[in-house]
Amino acid sequence: MTPQNQHKVYYNTHLKQLPLYEQWAHLIAKEKPKFFPPKKLKQIGCIGCGKRNCNTAFVKNGFAYKHCGKCGSVFVSPRPTDSMLHAFYQHSRAMQFWKQKIMGATPTTRQTFQISPLTYWLESVINNYFGNSTIHAIDYRPTLHTHWDNEKFEPGTLHLTLAEPTMFSTIESKRKENIRITGSLASAPRGVDVITAFGVLEQVFNPADTISQIAKKCRKGGIFLM
Repeated sequence: MTPQNQHKVYYNTHLKQLPLYEQWAHLIAKEKPKFFPPKKLKQIGCIGCGKRNCNTAFVKNGFAYKHCGKCGSVFVSPRPTDSMLHAFYQHSRAMQFWKQKIMGATPTTRQTFQISPLTYWLESVINNYFGNSTIHAIDYRPTLHTHWDNEKFEPGTLHLTLAEPTMFSTIESKRKENIRITGSLASAPRGVDVITAFGVLEQVFNPADTISQIAKKCRKGGIFLM
């Protein structure tokens, strides 16, 4: 089973069944007018092909999801800007509840269905492409933790930048050498070998622009995993 399917199973069969999830959804609905005022949401065309005037497929948590009849993409429009999303993830009661209550109640489940599969996949890609070579990498917008395990690398072979981490600001790894945190992707180094951005595109206003900005940081022939 792929890491994406593992995550889907975890999300649907374990997380969404928690009574805590219903409380979290209630907090989102309650805080939505504060962080996402309807008059400030932006109308956009399809994020896949740019087609305008797509039909509404369904509404979830007060957001309209549009379906593109041309390329098949499903996307939110009108949608929050990046500044709105950043404020929500950093300052809302809903996301604090997610971090403290839901994440705190599901460490084993998350390790089994979310963290371990992605970490294993990442390690297999690194081993196949780089072996024991020195690696310069960026983990873009990691949430709560990074999937890079510095202890699996030979000392001095991994140089990792955590760019714009979400909901944490300190490095928890036992080995912290050659790991740094930066508050913006712009200040992260260029020409890196690997960039990871897990669970990022659903948290940005313009996914295509985000991918473009990430690509500028990767060397020619480098790897971008998301």
